[in-house]
Amino acid sequence: MNSIQPTAHSFCPVTPGHRGLLVELLVDSYRRLFEQNSCWADLPRSFQQFDAEVFQNIETLGRCVFLTRLDEQFIGFSSFDPRQAPKTVAIGHNCVVPRFQNRGLGKAQTVETLNRLKQWSPLKVTVTTSEHPFFLSARRMYLSCGFTEVRRHVAGPDARYGVILLEREMATGNERLLPTGDSLCSG
Repeated sequence: MNSIQPTAHSFCPVTPGHRGLLVELLVDSYRRLFEQNSCWADLPRSFQQFDAEVFQNIETLGRCVFLTRLDEQFIGFSSFDPRQAPKTVAIGHNCVVPRFQNRGLGKAQTVETLNRLKQWSPLKVTVTTSEHPFFLSARRMYLSCGFTEVRRHVAGPDARYGVILLEREMATGNERLLPTGDSLCSG
């Protein structure tokens, strides 16, 4: 584990100057998975497509993505899809690069996502992950943020591992779900 300890994290909106950063963070975060498992080899292509779509639609889709920054370095991001609100909002890509994992930053990022989703007043928030061992820490993190497993089904690039759907009911009112401790930063 890297001996550098986080000091101050912050959350930043994506701007046109961040083009390419989302794919870079996703590839770094998932590299071990797609390099060791050929059935996940198409992930980088889908990451490039996601990055392109965000920046082609910066005024709409771009508002549903935020970056996580530690000191002066971007270390992850989260995205969400509010189109089914107020019934449900789905968390999309949510990653922290490996050298900064296991320090509570993914949980802080997820809590920030949940707090941001309050503006749509969803009844519940959903997220999907995989049964693949690579995703075990993500599953544990979502459970620690109040999500519960709702369903497993066979899908995804590796037929040996299914997809897990997790849900979290949302609190009513305008209270913050959990403190994040840090404010927005400039891009």
